[in-house]
Amino acid sequence: MSFNVRPFAPTFGAKLEVSVAAAATAATKLTDSNGPIHIRIANRGTADAAYRFGDSTVAASFTKDPVLPTGAVEVVTCIANGPIYVSTIAAGATGILEFTPGQGV
Repeated sequence: MSFNVRPFAPTFGAKLEVSVAAAATAATKLTDSNGPIHIRIANRGTADAAYRFGDSTVAASFTKDPVLPTGAVEVVTCIANGPIYVSTIAAGATGILEFTPGQGV
């Protein structure tokens, strides 16, 4: 069995920086892409932060959503049937989560 793994290739000009606060942010539109898309997430803040993808009503929660530690970077796959929105919440301090759509891992 062989795997075809490609390095992450960003969609240039599509990066979204979301300011993270101790309260969940309102949903912010990330992309209009339908189907599977990879999103690189970087926590450039000073506190752990949780995030959730969904529609325009999405709201992040520390008890139900993935938490990205300070300084961490990960790539996730989203499958959507319309625009992808993101909501974030910080553990304490404010900061910035950077979301970059693209393809690859």
